Amino acid sequence: MAEAAADTGTPVEKQRQRSRQIWLSRAGWDSLYNEAYDLVLPNRRPGGKGKSKSPVQMIFDMTGPNSAMHCAGEIQRQMFPASTPFNIETGSLVAQKLQAKEKIAWDKKLQGVASFVYPFMKTGAYDDSMHEACTDLTIGTGVVLPLKGPSMNEPVRFICIPQDECAIGQDAWGRVNYVSWKRCNLGREAIVEAWPNGSYTDEFKRLAKSKPYDEVTVYQDFFRLPDGRWRFCVYLEREGGFIAQETYRTQPVAVMRFYRWPGEAYGRGPVLFALPTIKTVNK
Repeated sequence: MAEAAADTGTPVEKQRQRSRQIWLSRAGWDSLYNEAYDLVLPNRRPGGKGKSKSPVQMIFDMTGPNSAMHCAGEIQRQMFPASTPFNIETGSLVAQKLQAKEKIAWDKKLQGVASFVYPFMKTGAYDDSMHEACTDLTIGTGVVLPLKGPSMNEPVRFICIPQDECAIGQDAWGRVNYVSWKRCNLGREAIVEAWPNGSYTDEFKRLAKSKPYDEVTVYQDFFRLPDGRWRFCVYLEREGGFIAQETYRTQPVAVMRFYRWPGEAYGRGPVLFALPTIKTVNK
């Protein structure tokens, strides 16, 4: 009966149902991650639906926090070294099918793309978002979303999605095929500002004027389509249809895991492995 009901639902209702299942699967990780944040990174994004908490309630020793920040910086330097130009070459599998002259031509084209992209990676926003993601990565999972900027002064925006606002789904082979970003602290006015051309109900428009700062829960979901493209959609938790939708040729959001056990969607970082010692030291 439940499956039949789901089949007769609207697309946005099916999306809500799918998202609820993804978040239900994530629930078991909350206590594990939240304990790590409490003991090592209490001033980082708070756990528990984005609501603030009193930081530094459980820390009596700074070894864990200092080590995590040092580790995040080291990860960033190894993955995204500063002032290092991009070098892109034809992949080995493609190169096997090309003649020597064709490979040289492809390398030149790819290097042109690298030279064009490199300046965007020298911005402070990129460095900040990557360091935030690497900080989350010390605990296990980091997520970064690049967005098209509003003007040439800000051509690309880089956003680190807090791990407590993100749920991840996998396909039958353990590949990421679904990322749900849940915001619980956005006012209606902020939602309209983010998607000014979005589709809203008359009731939402009325409340956006009369109660613009009341917080509502909004989902931004990214999921892979059967043909390999990715779909993006925005919707409220309980009302209305899709506010906005967009299709991408490639995965639009980066999901990083420090170390992942087979079958698990979320990562385990050095903080989780060291957590027993960190708890003992704080005792």
